[in-house]
Amino acid sequence: MPQKYHALFHKVFAFKNLLAAWEKVAMGGKCPGVDGITLQRFRQRLQPNLLDIQHRLRYKTYRPRPLREVRFEKPSGGFRCIMVPTIRDRVVTTALLRVLDEVFAPDLHPASFGFVQG
Repeated sequence: MPQKYHALFHKVFAFKNLLAAWEKVAMGGKCPGVDGITLQRFRQRLQPNLLDIQHRLRYKTYRPRPLREVRFEKPSGGFRCIMVPTIRDRVVTTALLRVLDEVFAPDLHPASFGFVQG
């Protein structure tokens, strides 16, 4: 029988979860978002940045920033466009994913790609 979860939002902004989310984000893409903040610059003020995110999430004042559009020329011609979120938005998204994964992953079949076992 699936486990029941209540009031998960506090887990999203738990400092431990935000720190783990940051560690995962820090291993990923290096391109800054529209705010121009790089991984290195975010890391220099890591604790204040994470505490600010935590405060904004806790008091429901967090607002994601617009995405930065980056175009790459394709070898075959034309362009490929990707949308890049800010580092802060990547941390928040990863923190949310970590909490949701904890809830849904135990019920997923290993080869299901998101479908719950029946």
